[in-house]
Amino acid sequence: MAEPALNSFVANALGNRLGGWIVSAEATKTLTKAGLRPDIVVNTGSAPIAIETEYFPGPQVEDDAIARIGEALASTGRVIEVAVAVRLPTALGDC
Repeated sequence: MAEPALNSFVANALGNRLGGWIVSAEATKTLTKAGLRPDIVVNTGSAPIAIETEYFPGPQVEDDAIARIGEALASTGRVIEVAVAVRLPTALGDC
């Protein structure tokens, strides 16, 4: 499974479990800074969370997550203060 497809699956699963929070994946124009597209954003209404994913070994995933901190959501202007880096098992790519 390609990473964007897996991100969409994860975002959908999180959205179904996080009642009232808006979860999106691979969405363009999510952040106010042009050209940035976080893998997954959880919009809690107050403190948005960015989730960055890469298949193992994922050498850039931590840097990508750190780079999201301080960026603002285009929809609300709220600033991301929490970012999570996730290294996905390569076996998920075979699903």
